[in-house]
Order: sequence, then C-alpha cells, then structure tokens
Amino acid sequence: MALMRLAYASEATFEAQPLEKGVEPHVARILMVSRRNNGRAGLVGGLYYGDNRFFQYLEGEEEFVRETFERIRQDSRHRNIRMLIEEPLDVPTFSNWSMK
Repeated sequence: MALMRLAYASEATFEAQPLEKGVEPHVARILMVSRRNNGRAGLVGGLYYGDNRFFQYLEGEEEFVRETFERIRQDSRHRNIRMLIEEPLDVPTFSNWSMK
C-alpha cells in the first residue's frame, strides 16, 4: 500500500451565495459528498474555502488520492487548479478526518 499526500489550490467558478449556518451552500454540498466518498476510500484531509478560492489537502492510498484529484480536475466548480504538493508519504499525518 503506497501512501501519498497531495495539496492543490483553485478558484471557484460559482458566485458565493449568502451563508447558511456559516458555510457557503456550494461548499456545504462539496463537503457532504467528500466526507462520504473519502471515508469509503480511506482518504483524510482538509478543505478550505475563502475569498472564492479553495485549498485542499488529501492523503491516503496513492490510487485513491489520484482518482479523487482527477474528479476534482473535472469538476466545473474549480478552475485554475495549481498543484502545491504531490509526494509519497511514509506515515499518515491525519487520522479519522474524512474531510474537515
């Protein structure tokens, strides 16, 4: 089992909506789906959204990290995606965070 970590930054393609319960509605939907999918794939990490920008950190089995990133690259809610970190990982950094 080869572990890896990956981090990227991107711009949101949507216009931010009024906040509901402190989370932008588009981002709330992304978090809901990510938590479910990442939990199934054994991925952990964090997602930050602010000023119409995303920053995401993922770690887990290389195959699943790469599949997830490819889905993100195809997601119309992201543009100008910039890879920040893409490297092997010896020991997991986070535990039990399907997406925070």
